[in-house]
Amino acid sequence: MPTTKDLLNNSTVKALLCCRDRYPESATGGTTVDLAGIGRKVLVIVDSCYCAATTTLSVIVQESATDSFGVGGVTLHTFTTLDMVAGTAQLAVADLAPNERYIRVVATVGTASLSFSVLGVIYLERERPSGL
Repeated sequence: MPTTKDLLNNSTVKALLCCRDRYPESATGGTTVDLAGIGRKVLVIVDSCYCAATTTLSVIVQESATDSFGVGGVTLHTFTTLDMVAGTAQLAVADLAPNERYIRVVATVGTASLSFSVLGVIYLERERPSGL
């Protein structure tokens, strides 16, 4: 999904972890996003598609002062582990106020592969527009 800009509401939609056919049973790090501004908020949306087998999905949002997260970053938010029951889909939302310039997500899929995406709606671009 490309980055989209809503000029009327001064918000930007950015794929933090793009949807693809299936993510395997492992940890997957998303793209680092440069918020490049002060006083902005991010609405993070985890959207899991229909799953064929029962599994779990754990999503952590991290923040950092630099674009190099190294071993990790400071955890900004941890979504409650989603228990994915075969034949279902789930949606989880968190409204966050990062203190650092960069954010990224790390998602861990449990025992079976799963299709899902993580979107960020960046808004309240008060001091400087992000230019995303």
